Amino acid sequence: MPDKTFQFPSNVDGFMLTGYNWSPAVVPNAVVVISHGAAEHSLRYDRFARVLNAAEYEVWSLDHRGHGASAGPDGLGDFGEGGWDALVADIAQFVDMAKKA
Repeated sequence: MPDKTFQFPSNVDGFMLTGYNWSPAVVPNAVVVISHGAAEHSLRYDRFARVLNAAEYEVWSLDHRGHGASAGPDGLGDFGEGGWDALVADIAQFVDMAKKA
């Protein structure tokens, strides 16, 4: 399981998103951001994140809107009114968060 699970509002429309962080035991060489595929969620990448941690990489992953713990009121698979453009903007916001951490 991730070391940190957190929620934050999308800058697009306030939609609540869930992010995850896996941290190595040492100062990381770099940060990897995982963007999962369609019909998936971030926790499917837990083993991969731990392998990256063992290689001294920090890992961040976002459950996209309508996926995993970021499911909206209409359930899984629904991106909401913002649609694809909002999802892409959410990823850019998340990458910026990872860069600043």
